[in-house]
Amino acid sequence: MSDIEKFLGSYNKSGASSPFRSVSFLVASIIGLGSVLIDLYLICRHWDRAPTYVVVILSTPIGAQLLYQWVRVVGYRAKVREIFSKSSNEDLREGSPLDVATRISARGMLDLLFFNYGIAFFALMLIGALLWRLDGRI
Repeated sequence: MSDIEKFLGSYNKSGASSPFRSVSFLVASIIGLGSVLIDLYLICRHWDRAPTYVVVILSTPIGAQLLYQWVRVVGYRAKVREIFSKSSNEDLREGSPLDVATRISARGMLDLLFFNYGIAFFALMLIGALLWRLDGRI
């Protein structure tokens, strides 16, 4: 069973499976959680010394967006699973247009989630280093 099949769940129509069985989704979720924790740390650490706009930028567009992306991917995965449950067995055979489309959409969801979280992780690390320099720590 490939990582995409683990993310989407099996092609049989019995019950829902966890997306966390997929290594790609698990790694992306861990990077995302790390990014959210770094974001929260930076907000708490520099709350009293940083200008107000820094806290607002860290909390609203960055922190909220990280959580929003994860929720959207899980929601889209549920929609793909719903398409599975409504389709006939003929549509679900390997290599069918529906099979190819769902695999491409699942791979795209995982790639975008991983890319976005990776960029956010390194950006937050850079922001943290710059804020520490402003505090005179480095």
